[in-house]
Formats: sequence, structure tokens, C-alpha cells
Amino acid sequence: MYYITTGKWTDDKNLVRRMSAKKHEIEDKNIFEKVEIQALGADEIRKLYQSTKLALSTDIIFASRVVLPEISGISELYIGTLPFSEFRKLIVDEFDNIRLSIFYDNIRAFQGSNDVNHDIESTLKSGELDRFSVLNNGITIIAKSLDTVGNRFNIRDYQIVNGCQTSHVLFNCRNLSGINNLQIPVKIIVTDKDDVINSIIKATNHQTPVKKEELAALSEFQKKLEQCYNSFESFHAGEQLYYERRSKQYHDRADVPKNRVITIPDQIKTFAAMFLDQPHRVSRSYGDLSREIGSKIFGANHSPTSYYASAFAYYRLENLWFFSTCYAKLSIKMPA
Repeated sequence: MYYITTGKWTDDKNLVRRMSAKKHEIEDKNIFEKVEIQALGADEIRKLYQSTKLALSTDIIFASRVVLPEISGISELYIGTLPFSEFRKLIVDEFDNIRLSIFYDNIRAFQGSNDVNHDIESTLKSGELDRFSVLNNGITIIAKSLDTVGNRFNIRDYQIVNGCQTSHVLFNCRNLSGINNLQIPVKIIVTDKDDVINSIIKATNHQTPVKKEELAALSEFQKKLEQCYNSFESFHAGEQLYYERRSKQYHDRADVPKNRVITIPDQIKTFAAMFLDQPHRVSRSYGDLSREIGSKIFGANHSPTSYYASAFAYYRLENLWFFSTCYAKLSIKMPA
């Protein structure tokens, strides 16, 4: 049974006592083997809703693998190589589109044709596909649950937390001759503990420099803030803002105007200027501001709407400056 509230669940003693009494009342009827009553507040409801959007179930054949010993907080752990013919089932949907939802917990979105991604693509197109498994760091997949029957794995509610760039390059090269036999180093971790998941994401992404703002993208507050932005779509039709929680999240979205994308640095500056009364620090002392992430900025108990309000004010002000500048230039060119 569930007790649902759109407020914040605070373990109120009266409510806890009533729930306990109801539980004993049902248990005394001796018609159920086990009785549980769970309280859900706004944050818990939001997480459950988000899980319905991200949950996937995919079957793969994972033959070349080893099972690692038991680790605290992790149900199962497998390391091995997966042929691209099986890996593509994890990243490509039935319409031959890449599954963007499986990168939701990744620190960065696809970064485009940077040096690293260009090198991966060059390796694939060179025809020396057998070298890929020793040249690439591989893919880390975290799944909430997993069923195995022999070599057949049914992976449910999974995220690729390291290997977003590699996955996108492989998707772009999915029609290359012989690529189905390409062997990809893969690590599959089964856990449903958020603290373990976040520690794995941070550890597996430390081979490249990661800014503190990018690591902040993993926090629950950041995910809540992104969903807050999305909830204003119907209120600000034609002026909806998009929160870029992950680097270059909207880079390839032609339908998203670039002047309506708010990055984490933009958000830090606008919030500090409007609600911390520190507009003088947003350019000269930005490094100091970023060190206040988690306390004065992006605090766990902060209201996401305050951040949206500061970003929307910034967007409106920038538009006013832009149009006033254009008007001034046109006025100067007008004949007397």
C-alpha cells in the first residue's frame, strides 16, 4: 500500500503511527503473507515517473564474459566483450534511431566530432576492426535488474554511464562493412543503489578532465531542475527554455533555438546575480561561485522554480538588449 502526498514526506509521527496501526490491522486478518505500507512524497513520485520514461528491457547474447566476485552494494558484475551485432540492440531502437534515454545518467552528452571521437571513427573506418577492443576503454552499463539463461541476458532499466561518445560513433558507423563482428569491451553492473551508481559514474569518467559543474549534473537536484524546465513548456509557448544539464545535450537539436539553452554555468551566474545579490561575481569570480555548488548554489532543499525564474529573466533581458541594439543601428542608418 502507498500513502501519497505532493508535499515533502518528513516522517510525521502521527502519520507514521496511523500507518503502523493500519498495517497491524490488515496483518491480523491473516489473508496476506506480507504487508508493507510505503510513504511517497513529491521527490519519490518524481523519481518513479522518471523511471517510467527511462526504463528499457533488452535481450542480448553475452558469451565472452567473466563473472567477478561479490562486491558490497552490487548484485552482479560481468566483464567481457560484446560483438556489435549484440551491442546495437542496446543502443538502437526499432526505428533505427539511437536510444538517447540510456545516456540520461551520463555526465556529458555526445560532444560531436572532437579529436577523441574523430580517432575512434578513423579506427573503425580504417578496416582494422580487430584492434578496437585494445584501443578503446569500453562501455560501462548499469542495470537495475538482470535475468540470465545461459548466455542470454535480459537487461532491464539500464543506463550507459561511460561510453556515450563511443556508442554514438559506433551508431554513426553502424552500416560499415564487417562492423557486426567488432568486439567491444563491456562491463555490466547490476545495482539499484543511487550512491553506488554515482560513485561508479564519477570513477569511470576520471580518465578525462571533468569540471565540478559537470559532476553536479549527477545530483538529484539537477535532474529535478531539468524536469522543472520541461514542465514550463505549456506556460511559455514559443519561449520555452531548455536546461542543458549535460554538456552539449542540445547540440544537434535543430528544433531548439540556441538562445533558449541555459547551461550550468549560465544557471550559476543568473541565480547568483538575482537571488544571492552578487551580480559582480558572475564574471570576475566565477571560480569562487562554482565552489559553492551544493551549499549556496544547487542546494538540495532549494526551489527549482527560483532557478528557472532567474534564467527566464536573463533570457528576456538578453532579448531586450539584442532588439534595442538592432533598433539603434537601424535608427542610425535611417535618413534624417
